[in-house]
Amino acid sequence: MRRWGFGAEWDAEYGGDGPSPTLPTITVTGGAVTTFDRSGVNYTQILFSVSGGMSVSAEVPGAQWALVGGGGTGGRAGGLNPSPGGGGAGGLVEGSGALPGGDYSITIGAGGSGASVTNNGPGADGSPSIVAGPLGMEAPGGGGGGATDLTNIPPRNGRSGGCGGGGSSYDGLGGAATAGFAGGAGFNGTGSTMAGGGGGGAGQVGANAASGSGGKGGDGVQLVWTATQMTVAGGGGGMSAGTPGAGGAGGGTAASNSEASASGTTGGGSGAVNSGRVPGNGGNGLFVIVVPSANADVVTA
Repeated sequence: MRRWGFGAEWDAEYGGDGPSPTLPTITVTGGAVTTFDRSGVNYTQILFSVSGGMSVSAEVPGAQWALVGGGGTGGRAGGLNPSPGGGGAGGLVEGSGALPGGDYSITIGAGGSGASVTNNGPGADGSPSIVAGPLGMEAPGGGGGGATDLTNIPPRNGRSGGCGGGGSSYDGLGGAATAGFAGGAGFNGTGSTMAGGGGGGAGQVGANAASGSGGKGGDGVQLVWTATQMTVAGGGGGMSAGTPGAGGAGGGTAASNSEASASGTTGGGSGAVNSGRVPGNGGNGLFVIVVPSANADVVTA
C-alpha cells in the first residue's frame, strides 16, 4: 500500500486530483512561525525566544532542532588591575529526526543579570532552557566569570555551567562545561599585566589569558539550517587593564577601562569588567525547530 504525499503524484500516474492525506498538526503557543525555502524545499520554522508550548498531533518526520541556555555574565572587579574572567555561554543541545507527537512545555532560560554582580564578585550564571514532553531535553545556563581583588590573592575560578566561565587573575582556572566548552585560565601578573580568561563557547574553549591581555571568549555555533542563519552561545571576553579580551562569535567583549562590558547575544556570555563597572547581561536562550512544510501543518493558538 502506497502512501501518497502529494496530489501531483497521483496526477502523474493516474490523472485527475489525488487524495490529500491528513498531515500532522503542530499548534504553537508563544513561538514565532516562519516559512522559507532552501535548495528548492519549503520549510517551516518555529522559534521560541520566550517560554511557551506546542501540541503535536502525530509524529513529524524530518525535523531539526536546537536548544540554548541563558549565558553567564563576566566577573566584576572593584579596582583597576584585578582582572575577572568572561562569562560562559549557555549550553547548546542539537538534534534531528522524527518529532514525536504529544504536548510540549518550553521554558527559555534568562541570561545572567549584570546588575546582580557585586564588586569583586564572580559573574552571575545563566538559567537553563528546558523542553518538557516527549522530546525532553535541557540546555544548562552558562557559568559566570571568576573574580578576585588585590586583598584576596587566592584565585577565584570561573563557574561551571553549560559553558564554563573564565578564570580570574592569579591563575584562576576556567569553569568546566557540561554542554559546550570550558573557560580559559587567568594570568598571574602585577598591575596592568593581570588578566582574566575568556568564557567558554558552544563551539570553542575560552582562551587562556596572557600577560596584559584578557582571554578571548570561545566562539559560538552557527545554525545554518534556520530561516536566517544565526550564531548562538559565544563566550565573553576576559578583562585586563592592558588589552581587554574580545568576545567569541556570539559573546560579549570585555570592558575598556571606562565603559561597561558588552552583553551576550543569544545564549552568549558577557564580557568582564573592572573599576566597579557593571558587566553586561548574558544573552537569553532560545528553542528553534524546523520541519519540512510538506510534513506538517503549523498553526498558532
